[in-house]
Amino acid sequence: MKILLLGGINEAKKLAGQLHRLGHQVTYSVAGLVRQPFLECPVISGGFSQYCENEQPSSDSSGIEGLISWLGQQAIELVIDATHPYAEQISKHAVIASDRLGLPCWRYQRPAWQSSYEMPFDEVANWHSLSFTLPHYRRPLFAVGQIPPERLHIAEHQQWLVRSAVPISHRHPRLTTITAIGPFSIAHEEQMLRLHRADLLIAKNSGGSTMNNKLAAANRLNIPVTLLQRPRLKSADREFSDLESLISALPNRVC
Repeated sequence: MKILLLGGINEAKKLAGQLHRLGHQVTYSVAGLVRQPFLECPVISGGFSQYCENEQPSSDSSGIEGLISWLGQQAIELVIDATHPYAEQISKHAVIASDRLGLPCWRYQRPAWQSSYEMPFDEVANWHSLSFTLPHYRRPLFAVGQIPPERLHIAEHQQWLVRSAVPISHRHPRLTTITAIGPFSIAHEEQMLRLHRADLLIAKNSGGSTMNNKLAAANRLNIPVTLLQRPRLKSADREFSDLESLISALPNRVC
């Protein structure tokens, strides 16, 4: 079976390997902003705008039209969205493009973390809600990736630290940035929180085992944690929370 696998998380790379070994013809797509995966199957990096001939490369519609064009050219039979839970744009494009071509679009999304006695945290719906929490803290640490300049409302009594896998170009006198690519150990996370003297950790509810280290480190140091809730994505035809169920749902025919 010819499958386009939209990746970007560790489980997606694992899924690509399993599908390849089962005999499926898999093409793996990744944004390519952080690192390039080394897989047995073909890899597309940088999105699908490059395959669109009629739109401006930077436009949102070019990504959809480019994806539609590529899917048709390659005679893809199934699209699997296994991107990061916060990758709203590509998830939307996958559903729209698949619908236009009459292709099934499946989604794997790893379970979100749930607050517990051992690992407590608060959640806010969005950045607007977060803005009501932030003024109560002096040294928040953001482990959320890129922050647009328009969201840098840093109060005079605050010093922000933002860690991102992609370099942050904008500057602010009360902003410190770190460019670093995970996964990070608990010891590393704890050291970062200590060095910054953080009094609040802000992160995304991405799920996965590596996120546990951020929460565990903050918990050890009695630092409160606030997570940004996941965006509500456009529904796919089928959705899975574990790889085994997704693989089991595939037809026996592989080519």
